[in-house]
Amino acid sequence: MSQLQRSIQGAHPPVKNYTGILPYAVGQRVPEGGIYAGIWRPTNTMGQRLGKEYTVFAAPEDATNLAKGKPLLMYAHAAFEVASLRGWHGHGGEFCPNNEILCSLLTSGNYTGGWIIPTIDMLAGMFNYPDEVCLYRTREQGDFAGTFQTKPGDRTTDNVWYWSSTGRAAKLDEFMSMNFETGRTAYKDNDSRTGLSVRPVRLEELRLA
Repeated sequence: MSQLQRSIQGAHPPVKNYTGILPYAVGQRVPEGGIYAGIWRPTNTMGQRLGKEYTVFAAPEDATNLAKGKPLLMYAHAAFEVASLRGWHGHGGEFCPNNEILCSLLTSGNYTGGWIIPTIDMLAGMFNYPDEVCLYRTREQGDFAGTFQTKPGDRTTDNVWYWSSTGRAAKLDEFMSMNFETGRTAYKDNDSRTGLSVRPVRLEELRLA
């Protein structure tokens, strides 16, 4: 567990989970579009919980550079490509290039359920809740199996790194990424070599009847 994970986990005690209420199992393809990945309980950039909970559905494949047909993307290109998606696995994309904008959309109610780049806690599972979304941990579970880049490519090793929308406060052009072969996390800048992989997700607010 990284220092970032330990600090966040220690700052936020567990909250109620909804295991058993949802009709899907992690890794299950759903008719609404995507694969069910778990529950996300967002925090803002100050580490404060927003008091909302969301089901997370990940796309069944990585996004690609539509103009060049390549799966590896610079961060700025990744944010543009995801926002430009239309009818992709049943949904369009939303312009949400970083955590700050995502939090603003969620708190204002202006997020409409489209594809976005996941945050680092969606990739890495920061809090260790039983029902928590953690795409790395569940990357070979159910319908996720074989869909992530987990082995270095012939021409680059960057393919196993996945972008998150979690940026470094001191450097606006650096974003946290995760290695889906080893589980390592690291900040990468927008010009990281050949680019990294990106797996879009979409959110649905979880409400109890």
